[in-house]
Amino acid sequence: MHLPGRILIADCDENVLLTTTDLLQSAGYQCTPVRDGVEALQALVENEYDLLITEIRVSFNEDLECGASLSRTVLAGSNSRAWTTRS
Repeated sequence: MHLPGRILIADCDENVLLTTTDLLQSAGYQCTPVRDGVEALQALVENEYDLLITEIRVSFNEDLECGASLSRTVLAGSNSRAWTTRS
């Protein structure tokens, strides 16, 4: 049996976070919403996700530090791939 994808959603804007979570859950995905980079890193350490959706400036210590920390946490020693998009 194929389970729906697990998605971690990180965004400090409450409206974006709730709307994105509701939309994806209604499509059958399992979503974990978090409000900042610290919560995102903790969730990534504690669980496995198929996809991370985050705003480019999710708060951590510094934007670039958050991206570097996420890369080290998720990609170290794995066969995972990361994609970045900018609008």
